[in-house]
Amino acid sequence: MNYTKQTVQEILDNVATQDAGLKTAFLAGVTKSLGSLQLFKGLKYSLEYEFKTEELCMTCYELLKEVFDVELELGFKTTEPRIYTINVSGEFANNILKQMKLTHYENSELVIEDNVEYVDNISNLEKAKSYIQGVFVSEGSVYFPEGVDEKGGYHVELIFTEKEYAKSIQNMLEKCSISLAFLDRETSYSLYGKSYQVVSDVLAFLRAS
Repeated sequence: MNYTKQTVQEILDNVATQDAGLKTAFLAGVTKSLGSLQLFKGLKYSLEYEFKTEELCMTCYELLKEVFDVELELGFKTTEPRIYTINVSGEFANNILKQMKLTHYENSELVIEDNVEYVDNISNLEKAKSYIQGVFVSEGSVYFPEGVDEKGGYHVELIFTEKEYAKSIQNMLEKCSISLAFLDRETSYSLYGKSYQVVSDVLAFLRAS
């Protein structure tokens, strides 16, 4: 059975009680996965997030306002299923991206960064947990078998579009005693585990039951 929705909700409830530093780490994980820098003529730019659920969108909206004190624009795209959006404009967007070691402007010059340095510099366990919470709510999934006595059917997975970033997350988790296998799917990259113990360890790491 798919327990992704329940796990995401537990994470969102947990994040709301964290301090500002951990909320920032969570948002960094979300921003890397679901945020994109929009460039326009005349050095105009914005940061746009796209979410599959309204719950995740509204949680991140409240966290961004609380942590960064920025002006935000909510919206949605009339696709099926519907996509919910948050837009951050100008210097507000640039400051967020710069703090998270993502592509931003520095003295009118575009600085290309992929968040890997941000991940590699996380040395605090609680901050690592919050960051991975952000990654999971963006691109994670978890499954359990229907019967408690079944030995198969356990699965936890994180999906990425960049190989180096996926490897950096794998290394971070290994430092925290979480071992996930790496899979190159050519168009995407996956970190996954299929045993009861690994799935349980990941859920505990995510502060989810």
